[in-house]
Amino acid sequence: LKFMKDAFAFLKHSEAAMEFCASLSHEPLLAILVGVILTVIVQSSSASIGITMAMAMTGLIDFTAALYILLGDNIGTTVTAWLASIGSAVSARRMALVHSLFNVTGCCYFGLLVYSGVYSNFVDWFTPGDITTDTVARHIANAHAAFNILNAMILFPLIGFFGWLALRVFKGEEQVFVGEARYLDDRLLETPEIAMEQLRKEIHHMATISQTAFENACESYLSNDVKLAEKVQRNEKAVDSLQQDITRYLVKIYSHSTSLQISNRMPSLLHSVNDLEKISDHAESVAKMTLKRQADNYPVSETALSELREIYTVTQGMFVKVAQLLENGSTQTGKAIFDEENKIDALKKKHLGEHVKRLQTKESHPLAGLGFVAFLNHVEKIGDHLTNITEAAVSQFAYDRGKTPGHPKA
Repeated sequence: LKFMKDAFAFLKHSEAAMEFCASLSHEPLLAILVGVILTVIVQSSSASIGITMAMAMTGLIDFTAALYILLGDNIGTTVTAWLASIGSAVSARRMALVHSLFNVTGCCYFGLLVYSGVYSNFVDWFTPGDITTDTVARHIANAHAAFNILNAMILFPLIGFFGWLALRVFKGEEQVFVGEARYLDDRLLETPEIAMEQLRKEIHHMATISQTAFENACESYLSNDVKLAEKVQRNEKAVDSLQQDITRYLVKIYSHSTSLQISNRMPSLLHSVNDLEKISDHAESVAKMTLKRQADNYPVSETALSELREIYTVTQGMFVKVAQLLENGSTQTGKAIFDEENKIDALKKKHLGEHVKRLQTKESHPLAGLGFVAFLNHVEKIGDHLTNITEAAVSQFAYDRGKTPGHPKA
């Protein structure tokens, strides 16, 4: 502050500068505009407030003018959010608008309080010492802090309204990339045990996205919904991204750990991550079947759709249990998951038999028949991958080179 104060000292010898600065106390809009321009130029409200303090300490402006410039600083800082929102998702523009509404609204009613002298007296009341060039910086700092605290308290009930208004101004569906790792942190690698726990959470996160892809894909085919099919591709990309992040993080943990227990878990963890990625691949294939069904416009009988939904529902329940297993590590659900995998195999065999009969009686369209078999195969393969994950999870992802993987005994 002393450096900036000395830098502005020469302006005291300029009559034009002194007249302009003196006018700011009586021209609120001009003073606020100065604050806005100053913050936009330096792209930092903290820096512009520091400049305001330096000007007040040299006697170029009085405390009232400093308060008006301070309000302008708070408006000018919203420009940074607008600049950052250029080319970004619609949510970024909505946040920039809410930020602007919040600060501009506060500056409007605080401007009236400054103009009436109420706010100046209030700041002077709780700040020790009279307002002089030696103490004005403290007064400005307290005024800035009080503005932000009080404005947040006063406008807090209006947050919902600001959000509603932002949604009306910037319409459109928010595109969120869900494939970003949430729990992986390189700073935890020095404690591999904690890093492994975060890795488990990330695998569960990946499983929920893979489950969403599976559900969207199957529902898209059963209801002939192209919009759901298009969502699957985004889910699949997210799963692919997480597979890469998790695999890289596993390698990092391995390089930082000398624990035999952790090294023994590496193969099973890698296989489980790959199984989740394969599930999303099958989901994407089912989604492509929906697009082909839409393009070829072939009919699918209600009987066939009912049979497909039956095996899908069983697999969906199996997926829910696997996700719970990955989340809480409880092995008690393992047997139930394996039972459902057996049920999926039985349903596939049963429905294929019924399907052959429909083909023989020409009750099924040939293209619908191909789609029926493909759907069953994809869902059955997803059940196999879920079984692989369950086998790994119930053994705490321990890898025994001398043991052939299989279902644990009840």
